[in-house]
Amino acid sequence: MKSMHKVFAVAALAVSLTAIGCGDDDDASRPFGPEITYFGLTRADDQLINPVGRDNGVPVFERPVSASGFSIVIEAAPGTSGAAVGTSSYDVTLLSLPDLQIQVNRPLGNGSSAVCDDPIAAPGGVPATDPVSFDETPANITHINDFACRFVDGQGNPEARTSPQDSCVAFASGDFAFANEDSTTQYCGFINVPLAFPAGDTIVTARLRDVDGNVGEEEQIIVRVR
Repeated sequence: MKSMHKVFAVAALAVSLTAIGCGDDDDASRPFGPEITYFGLTRADDQLINPVGRDNGVPVFERPVSASGFSIVIEAAPGTSGAAVGTSSYDVTLLSLPDLQIQVNRPLGNGSSAVCDDPIAAPGGVPATDPVSFDETPANITHINDFACRFVDGQGNPEARTSPQDSCVAFASGDFAFANEDSTTQYCGFINVPLAFPAGDTIVTARLRDVDGNVGEEEQIIVRVR
C-alpha cells in the first residue's frame, strides 16, 4: 500500500519530485534544511487533487468559484543536516516565525491583519505578502503566523502531524497515510469560507525549518479560482 501512496503522489505532480529523493542519492542536490516532499491540495473528502498543469514550472490547482472547502497539505523530510523537521505552526509570542513558514501573494478572505482570527466571534482572512519575503520583519512575522496557525493536528492544535496514521490525506482504499512515503512530517490547513481564495491565480509559497533552526528551500503552488 505504501508504494501505491508514493506512486499517487508522484503522479499528482504537486511539487517537482526531483528534490524529494526519488532515486537521486546525490546530496549536493538536496537542501540542508527540511525538504518538502509533497505540496498540494485535498478535496473536502481528504482525497488528493491532481494539478491541471504548470505555470513556469509551478503546479497549478484549479478550484471552483467558491474557493473554500479544501485543504492545503505540506509534507517534509529531513534535509542533509539530518535534523528532524520542526512541528510548530504558530509562535504564540509573535516575536518569531514558526517552523512552517507559508505566505500568499494575494489576500485570503477579507485579508484581516488580526492574527489567528477567532473563527466564531470574528472570523477573518490572511494578508498578502508580495513579493515573497521570509525576512523576520514585524509584518512578515504576523502575516506568516496568521496563515500558518490554520495548519493544525488532529486535535486542532497548531502543530504538524508526525505519524502517517494521523494523516489528513485519504486514499481510495479508505486508508489515511502521508501522500509521500518518504515524508516524516505533515502540515494540514483547511481552507474555510473566511479563508477563501480570490478569483484568479494566487501563489502559495512555503518553506520549513528543522529543530536545529535550519530552513529548507522554498516551494510554490498556484491556486487558480475560476
